Amino acid sequence: TRGTVPPKREGHSAAVVEDLIVVFGGCYLDKRCFNDLNIFNTRTHSWVRPKVDGLPPVEREGHTATMVGPLMYVYGGSSEVGYLDDVYVLNTHPAMPNSGEELSMAWGHVDVEGVPPLGREGHSAVRFGTHIIIFGGYTEKGFSDELIVLDTALSAWQRPAVTGPKPSAREGHTAFIFNN
Repeated sequence: TRGTVPPKREGHSAAVVEDLIVVFGGCYLDKRCFNDLNIFNTRTHSWVRPKVDGLPPVEREGHTATMVGPLMYVYGGSSEVGYLDDVYVLNTHPAMPNSGEELSMAWGHVDVEGVPPLGREGHSAVRFGTHIIIFGGYTEKGFSDELIVLDTALSAWQRPAVTGPKPSAREGHTAFIFNN
């Protein structure tokens, strides 16, 4: 259904699917958090509320949303229960409905093999093939300089051996892939 502009918030995540910007979660002034989906259609310049199946993640802020094919992986963040270490996936297809059909998407929880990292917020995440590379953030132990990988093909956590100078622990940063 066509919606109005979503309420103001911070700490949300966004991902791009074809002509759509998918916005999930966030909090308003750290008082009210959300676990809703709001879609901005860049062709029509309008907000759309999709029909969503499945159980969504709990309300949160400071999480990441990373696209791997038609799947948007949501990891971590924080909520009133503390720092989160869960992984959810949103199947965004069929992302573009036929004329007159409602936009439809579906949530699912991902069971990931291996030792889970500490829950965190304010980390960065980038896709490289079927891997999501996650760095830093803020955990119950403070700022993190940990590098972890979510292998989406195997649904497994990995901790790669890394050489070279390590960035200092941090949160609220960005990361991107450049020349592999």
